[in-house]
Amino acid sequence: MSLWVELPQQLSSKRVCDAALKEQILVSPGLMFSNSLRFDAFLRISCGWTVDREVERALTRLGQIVTELL
Repeated sequence: MSLWVELPQQLSSKRVCDAALKEQILVSPGLMFSNSLRFDAFLRISCGWTVDREVERALTRLGQIVTELL
């Protein structure tokens, strides 16, 4: 299972993924799922796991990263 999260149009999912990866947060840029820029403003987040404190921390930090990059 996965969630598709739409970002503000001016924000590239690759930039978000690169910043998140530096903090060991793994999400997929929407660009991986198209041969065009059609999904550049989307992230794919795996959600087939149990939500614990570490997952909550990572999701909170991911939101902060998006805000910082805007």
